[in-house]
Amino acid sequence: MKNAIQSLLLDKSFWAAVISLVTSILIAYNVPQGSIEQITAIIAAAGTFIAYIVSNGILSAARIRADAQIRTAEIAKGIQNTEARTCRTNTR
Repeated sequence: MKNAIQSLLLDKSFWAAVISLVTSILIAYNVPQGSIEQITAIIAAAGTFIAYIVSNGILSAARIRADAQIRTAEIAKGIQNTEARTCRTNTR
């Protein structure tokens, strides 16, 4: 569900559909053209801002996950090296 919402917020066609829907509703209620343009611009700006926030969050999460995997691999390698040294010392 979370990934579906994230991908929806990042989708340009979703924001185009939102703008189209809102514009159609405003025209149906005889809102002046200047106001419709302003509202459309606000929705487009909000969509861009939300997409930026979501994409940065995804990118940050990916970086954190990658760093954790690297650290885990380094720790595991260190443990293996320590065990190998211990085995060599015990056999001598």
